[in-house]
Amino acid sequence: MFLICMLSFLSAIVALVGASTLNSISNYMDPYFLTSHGYGSFEEFLRDSKLHLAMDPASVEHQLELWTVAGIGAAVLALMSLIYLVAAVGDRDSTGKIYISRFDKVPGEIQLAAISAIFFGGGGLFLVFVEDVVASIYGYGYLKTGFEMTLSVAATVAIGFSAAALGLALILSNAKKVKANHWLDNTIVGWLFNKLYREVGKGGSLMKKVVFTAIIICVMSATVYLAPVALVLILVFVPKLVHQYEAIKTGVQAVNDGDLEYKIPPQGDGEFGQLAEGINEMTGAINLAAQNEMRTQRMKTDLISNVSHDLKTPLTSIVNYVDLLKQENLTPQQRKSYLDILSQKTERLCQLTEDLFEAAKASSGAMPVEMTSLDFVSLLNQSLGEMNERVERSGLDFVINYPEDKFFVYADGRLLWRVISNLLSNVLKYSQDNTRVYIDFYRNGSMVTMEMKNISRQSLNVDPETLMERFKRGDESRTIEGSGLGLTIAKDLMKLMDGRIELAIDGDLFKAMVSLEEAEAPEDLLLGFSEEDNRNEDKIDE
Repeated sequence: MFLICMLSFLSAIVALVGASTLNSISNYMDPYFLTSHGYGSFEEFLRDSKLHLAMDPASVEHQLELWTVAGIGAAVLALMSLIYLVAAVGDRDSTGKIYISRFDKVPGEIQLAAISAIFFGGGGLFLVFVEDVVASIYGYGYLKTGFEMTLSVAATVAIGFSAAALGLALILSNAKKVKANHWLDNTIVGWLFNKLYREVGKGGSLMKKVVFTAIIICVMSATVYLAPVALVLILVFVPKLVHQYEAIKTGVQAVNDGDLEYKIPPQGDGEFGQLAEGINEMTGAINLAAQNEMRTQRMKTDLISNVSHDLKTPLTSIVNYVDLLKQENLTPQQRKSYLDILSQKTERLCQLTEDLFEAAKASSGAMPVEMTSLDFVSLLNQSLGEMNERVERSGLDFVINYPEDKFFVYADGRLLWRVISNLLSNVLKYSQDNTRVYIDFYRNGSMVTMEMKNISRQSLNVDPETLMERFKRGDESRTIEGSGLGLTIAKDLMKLMDGRIELAIDGDLFKAMVSLEEAEAPEDLLLGFSEEDNRNEDKIDE
């Protein structure tokens, strides 16, 4: 169909040229034309003009009709085939999209320029050669030899086929891109508008301001009177912006050199000011992360040394007393004493291992959590009851204040019991003898808080947050037995229950505050833990 369209189009042009040529000859044959120009006959006109006509003048009209009919027929066929090609052009891939070749990716402006050049340049040259060939066929004008005629026909065919083929290919390529909704995207103008839209339209406020300012300066510079004003504006504002940029550059270089404490001076509320503020905030975050990393590394070192120390101490005692038990000259009293010590050290070793295991589970969040409504006060009273012997031996006086009989919180009973137990164990280990321990319950917004206060036996010269680190103990000399994991476990367990635990130190006064979301009272009021709950908790810890 491509070849038919091309041949029919060229045939229509040739027929048009032939009809035009014969029409000119017919006009020269008109009696009025001959009389008005002083010619008695058409032959006299030809002789005077030194022209020739190798056909019967009587058949010119008949040949003109034939060229006209042929031209109309060829033009109709060319138009119909072109419509068909435009409708059928465009192979589709498996997704249904029209395939775009490399030839189709040539920018639309270049293709349109090529079509125009072919139409006006190649088409005009083709018309000149066709007119020359048609005139030679009819023997009108200059008489050519057979060789000259052959060269003219060959040149006409070459120019016509080349121009028609390339022009039709370009037309179909544009039609394909239009059908694929790809024509505007594949033009220089479309690319320019898309780039402006992406870079400016979707850009930040700084991009819009810069482009708008550049346009205003260009417009002002184009006029004689406003050009000095544009120059003054440039000299006033550009140095200020450069100074701001240099300050930011200096700050970034300082941070890059390792000075994480450096702060870029304020740059106002503009774009550079926001950038400087953002860099300062980022530097602060990096500085905090670096401090946390150093703290973590220090904690890892402490973890290794403390675990080694706390595990080695009971193990050394166990080994020594086992060696003593192997002696044959021991009295029953000595053997019983050594066995009691071995039992204590073994229990100490088991407790440390369990604390390590529970701390790992709590910090990883791997412990199961079953949230329900619990009575905070009753759970505390039950914990004190279970630790009654240790409380009596300590000589401490526990004073509990609660304005209401019950404070219900939303928590996991097992985990909250362990938090309270760890706090009470901490109080019993480190409190000054024969002092009071105050436990207060109160509401704080939507939270219920239990505040536990005691007087420390040792001087507390540490940060409250530091006490919740692993193996951190208020007794730095480590003369009191303890793993240093109690507060760490309590902190991680509170996090699992969406609660919080806070510590405060005022001289020798140690204060721990446990806060949980307040809950409504359950339908069946469960007062504390049952023995079955305790047994289940022991199984989970194992």
